[in-house]
Amino acid sequence: MDAQTLNFVVYQAANVIIFAGSLWASLSRRVPTGMVGSVVLGLLCMAALGNMVEVDMCHSWAEVWLDDAVALCIVWAFWHLEIRPCLRGKRRAS
Repeated sequence: MDAQTLNFVVYQAANVIIFAGSLWASLSRRVPTGMVGSVVLGLLCMAALGNMVEVDMCHSWAEVWLDDAVALCIVWAFWHLEIRPCLRGKRRAS
């Protein structure tokens, strides 16, 4: 696998995580957001979707690493709010 293909795969995977995570955060009500937070999550979701659709764009490594950092934050938040309480036996608050 060459560097450009690896760049593309990592970038697409990060955008899928960002899209799913921002959609989860805005729809699950597990993340406390007001009106402005919901708008920001919606914009983040739409930006990630746009990045997934725009496959012909050449993305720099810095942009790929920035998306990876955001995706890791979303994975951490999902772990912290959804999975970890289930593993500890606590009930999920609605």
